[in-house]
Parts: sequence; C-alpha cells; structure tokens
Amino acid sequence: MKTRYKTLYFQTLVSHTLLHQVVNQWFWLYSHSWLIGTTLLLIAGCFQFSPLKRWCLQRCVNPSSLCALDDQHTVQLAGYLGWRYGWFCLGSCWALMFVIFSLGGKSLLGMALLAVAVLLEKATPSGQHIRPIIGVALLLLAALWWAFSGL
Repeated sequence: MKTRYKTLYFQTLVSHTLLHQVVNQWFWLYSHSWLIGTTLLLIAGCFQFSPLKRWCLQRCVNPSSLCALDDQHTVQLAGYLGWRYGWFCLGSCWALMFVIFSLGGKSLLGMALLAVAVLLEKATPSGQHIRPIIGVALLLLAALWWAFSGL
C-alpha cells in the first residue's frame, strides 16, 4: 500500500519539476513570474471551496472507510487500496502542493506555513472548518500579489 502511495507522490513531484523547466525555458513566462504566482494562489484558493476538495479530504482523513472489506479481500486488494487512498490524498491537496513547490521554495516561512495548513486540514478533527479559512487567505494573497506586481 505504501509503495503505490509513494509512487503517486513521486509522479506529482516529477510533474512539478517539468513545469519548472517549461517556465525557465519560456522567456515571457519567466519574466512575468508574478502571473504564475497569482494564478496558482487563485486556483488553490478557489479549489478550497470545491465539493471535490471536500469529498477527497473526507476520504484522505479517514482511510478506514476504504477498508470496509473483510480481511481476506483487504489483503488481496492492498495495492489497489493504497493507490486509491493516494489519489484521494492527492485530490485533497494537489493545489496546495503546487503552491508549496512553486512558490514556497523561495521562502522557508511560506513553505512552512503551507505545510502547516495541509497538516491542519488532514490531522485535526476540524480540518473541514479550516479549509475555507485557508481558501480566503490564499485568495487574499493572490489579490495582494496581483495588486503589487507592478512595484
């Protein structure tokens, strides 16, 4: 189960790396990096309010709901369940992961704050209540970044 879960996250990391390479090779996009940051924050902020985010987060926080089968079937399907669990967890935090890898790498404090946000969503019982607060914060950051991009 853990191997497929890790494979899924590794594939996500590779896709982020490839995206960075595209940006570095495309001069216009490289010179307008504020547009990338604003767009990523806007997408991540809006995604916090989506039903898909809520649905995936519910399944990621409570993986026991995936193992409703008896022990014999659970052992036979462990790889499938791990892969499925990985997709639910990735589905719940892909937008925040893009923000972490794309923007947080420039700021240790920013990366730490985003990591804490993901942890609070997944590890606390009130994760569903924290989700809109994180969404509003991301949308405000997007607006600020766009407003001060010309400075």
